[in-house]
Amino acid sequence: MLIQEFLNYLALEKRYSHHTLKSYKTDILQFLDFINELENAPELQVINLKVLRLWVQSYPEEIANKSIARKISALKTYFRFLHKNGKILSNPAILLKVPRLEKDLPLFVNKDILNAQLDNFPTGEDFETSRNRLILELLYATGIRLDELVTLKTDRVDLPNRTIIVHGKRDKERQIPITNRIIIHFKNYDRYRKIVDVNHSEYYFLTSKSEPIYSKLVYRIAKKFLGEITGDANMSTHTLRHTFATHMLNHGADIYAIKELLGHSNLMATQVYTHTTYEQLLKVYKQAHPRA
Repeated sequence: MLIQEFLNYLALEKRYSHHTLKSYKTDILQFLDFINELENAPELQVINLKVLRLWVQSYPEEIANKSIARKISALKTYFRFLHKNGKILSNPAILLKVPRLEKDLPLFVNKDILNAQLDNFPTGEDFETSRNRLILELLYATGIRLDELVTLKTDRVDLPNRTIIVHGKRDKERQIPITNRIIIHFKNYDRYRKIVDVNHSEYYFLTSKSEPIYSKLVYRIAKKFLGEITGDANMSTHTLRHTFATHMLNHGADIYAIKELLGHSNLMATQVYTHTTYEQLLKVYKQAHPRA
């Protein structure tokens, strides 16, 4: 019921990402299939909390709590939308509880190892090498998200003023400072970009075919680089974002400043890095204190 209207609401009013829209659509369609298979399949107007709990319990135990939590979140948002638009008289999803999630500490790379590998990365005497070096440097130097890097536009790169402007979540833009060291890599990439950019693209990062770079390519570049230096196949672009925040915090940066640089909407999202720092301090304490 009103699936497309619901998705339009999420996209246009709530500004949800394409990935979230796709996930929520799958979750809601799975729920509707579930109730249609019940004996005397109930209409949405008469669905109660018992039916919602049956749906949650229908998922096998192998499904991670994180996935179940997202499905419940999708359902809560959907029922809230229906209730707001007068399609149901009451909203039973309000009482549906989300499973408790354990917060994983974010993966990050040792500072000395990462900096040594970046210093040894080829500067680049060709388009792809210069581009890949800049991508890795930029992800670590600024902590920007993958989508923000992919959608970075040429008119948002201001080298004279040493800033870039990225388009973040919920259509929010933020200005991020860049250092003289990374500007060297910008200028090196720009030399080759001018040759490759036969289509006069508005996007800053391109493929060798003069097309805007895409997320999977950037993901592969970061994954290959990090996998080679850490031996961990689970590291990717987001690892460099986590590493940026962790290293900044470990070196005394104000957590509110880190929040703004990362583009977090609230401080709670940034505070996960304080746990990482605590883990580091605890490790040092246990290694150094004679009575630890």
